[in-house]
Amino acid sequence: LALADSLTDAALRSQLWNAALMQLASRDPRRAAELASQSGDDHGLPVDFVYMRWAQSDLPAAWQSASRLEGQQGRQAQTAVLNALAQSDPPKAWELARNHASLAPELAENIIRIWSESDPAGALRAAENMTPVAVRSRAMSAALQSWGRQNAREAAKYAAEVADPILRSDLLRQLSMGPISEPQALFSTLLESMPPGDNFQQAAANLLRTWAQQNPQAAAAAIRQLPSGRMISEAAAQVASIWASSGKTAEAWNWAQSLPEGRARTTALESVIREIAGRNPQEALTMAAGLPDNERREALREIGKAFGLSSDLVGRNLMDHAYLLTWALMPEPAGAYRGPLCTSGIEDLRGGSFRR
Repeated sequence: LALADSLTDAALRSQLWNAALMQLASRDPRRAAELASQSGDDHGLPVDFVYMRWAQSDLPAAWQSASRLEGQQGRQAQTAVLNALAQSDPPKAWELARNHASLAPELAENIIRIWSESDPAGALRAAENMTPVAVRSRAMSAALQSWGRQNAREAAKYAAEVADPILRSDLLRQLSMGPISEPQALFSTLLESMPPGDNFQQAAANLLRTWAQQNPQAAAAAIRQLPSGRMISEAAAQVASIWASSGKTAEAWNWAQSLPEGRARTTALESVIREIAGRNPQEALTMAAGLPDNERREALREIGKAFGLSSDLVGRNLMDHAYLLTWALMPEPAGAYRGPLCTSGIEDLRGGSFRR
């Protein structure tokens, strides 16, 4: 620290001071905190790191010291101590954070996130009265997702009983975005508790994506319960793609073929064909050959796209047809105006090293 103070280069002085202070924080965090608070903002000191290390060894003393600091340093120190406290006693950290209005709402949100790992129900009850509304929504969503990983049925039940319809839909949508222990329970809740609309469509799509990765057969069976034809076709395409990409191509293909004729069957078949064509275009062509005319045309289009993306020959060769330019002179004005001399063809050579 003495050496750092003797340097004339401000940037180098700050770097050396911070490095020495961080080493001191590991041995004597109280002394490191004193030095950090006495030096003000001259060195851009890692106050949060110093107080975090102090809180790990003597949390009451660290909090007492942090509470006496003011301004940006005080907020950084208090935030670091409360984050450390949240690891061992989140309800206590929550109460302290609520009593310090100067602390950012994001601190309370982070405490809720930590709390939800051990007691999601308690964390949700604490988050219900948070302000502002945006922070409350994020904190409740984080706690609910944690609960969903542990007990999806109870988490879905809680979300479905939220009185505010906008918040309820948003929570269910957020819950559908994380790993879910019981996808069927959440899917039933979505159908019962969410009105039709964008939130419902996003929630159903999110859940079916996660569900298909865990159990594609169950996700495929659930699709029939969706209310809208468009939603069913989009969900069928999504589940079929995930199912085929998992290596169970035959199962995905058989399921897609079992669907009744319509858009859902077509999109599901296209998704499976697309996955196969990326690996083995010839196999995809063989499978497409057995489809009805309208579905075969769509399948061949997907095979062509996949083959084009998989081959580095695309763009290296240029094909065209021979053409003959002709002119005609009418014996009297016909009002035809002048058309293009040529509507297609290779008018200039396009060779070059970039084609090789």
